[in-house]
Amino acid sequence: MRRRNNRAEETKQRLETWHPFMPMSQWSDERLVEAAQADNEEAFAELVRRYQAKIYNLALRYTNDSETAVDITQDTFVRAWQMLPKFRGEANFYTWLYRIAMNLCIDRHRRALVRGEPQKVSLEDLIIERQRFEEAEEDADLWWEEAETAEPEAEVLRQEMRQKVWEAVQQLPPLLKQVVLLREYEGLSLQEIAKITGTNVGTVKSRLYQARQHLKKLLAPYFNG
Repeated sequence: MRRRNNRAEETKQRLETWHPFMPMSQWSDERLVEAAQADNEEAFAELVRRYQAKIYNLALRYTNDSETAVDITQDTFVRAWQMLPKFRGEANFYTWLYRIAMNLCIDRHRRALVRGEPQKVSLEDLIIERQRFEEAEEDADLWWEEAETAEPEAEVLRQEMRQKVWEAVQQLPPLLKQVVLLREYEGLSLQEIAKITGTNVGTVKSRLYQARQHLKKLLAPYFNG
């Protein structure tokens, strides 16, 4: 217990050193996670506020029932809090959270099938969706997050990397550029982007994948050098 308290105190001091006056709403996910792992419930509450709408929309899409989606959303964050000490940052926090939510959707779907309840989405589609998301996130990490975490951690260098990414985005074909701007810069969900572009979620995912392939090539000289 003493060791955990010491770790929490060390983390608290480090966070205060990072941003003594910055509100948690402006903290990165990584810093919020580290604070939450040191028993800072306020930091975890900020993560909930940041992602609960996305998790709810995800659950609603695959359950088509608002009450069930609310339950899955709540269960997702309860499970995330319980599992947080084991989170090591191999994936970004939202990817990890997404996997928890998708697993809960799949478990709920399986139980419904056992009870003989009809489902609008097949179990196979749920599993395929989870795999596609994880592949897309891993691919995106190759270029997008590197601009945010480039070494050394001097702010000037990070700004230069972000500028390179922005310049690369401007070189994309119009349809690919549009989805990247809406997704990465505006923070819109796939469903919201589909509505704006007059397409469907599958088309949005396909364009994002193509855009990331283009950007990987354009940014390779900067991130692989």
